[in-house]
Amino acid sequence: MDAAREAIAEAGLTFDQIDGVFSFPGKVSGYLAFSPVGTDDVIEALGIRSKWQMGGMEQPAQLSAIGMAAWAVKQGICRHVLCFRTVYEAGGMADPAQYMPARSDTVSGASQWTSPFWATSAACWTAQYAARHVHKYGMTREQLGQIAINGSKNAMLNPGRGPSRRRSSRWTSTCRRG
Repeated sequence: MDAAREAIAEAGLTFDQIDGVFSFPGKVSGYLAFSPVGTDDVIEALGIRSKWQMGGMEQPAQLSAIGMAAWAVKQGICRHVLCFRTVYEAGGMADPAQYMPARSDTVSGASQWTSPFWATSAACWTAQYAARHVHKYGMTREQLGQIAINGSKNAMLNPGRGPSRRRSSRWTSTCRRG
């Protein structure tokens, strides 16, 4: 909530002016380690009077929250919106009994294509697309690394929250044929 308070203050707004809240993935009740906080939680905690809100796994990706927020403003539904993303996977891994989903004998939905290969995080999914792009277009490791470097440079613009990365960092996720 602190980050939301700081962002609203930095924008020169008050919570009374915020009339829309958007998030990806929203609260994932079956797997709280993925996202323990949803738009309802933020609205209630911060006292926002929202006209429109959206958060959920049905959206295509992280940027969908920004797209939906822009749509709501363009349509005149909202004037000022708060977009956020929260992930607690590391904490979930530290305390699996509390945060991990219940075991099941069946897998359905999109998970049926990823879970059998232990591709359970966005890093694994993105690695598959990146590996295909590298293979198809001949992108080099250095060129691909520029994406992470640019993201880090942008993160450094946010005081106190920027990650530090180096081009020599090891790969954190790969997609290899076995």
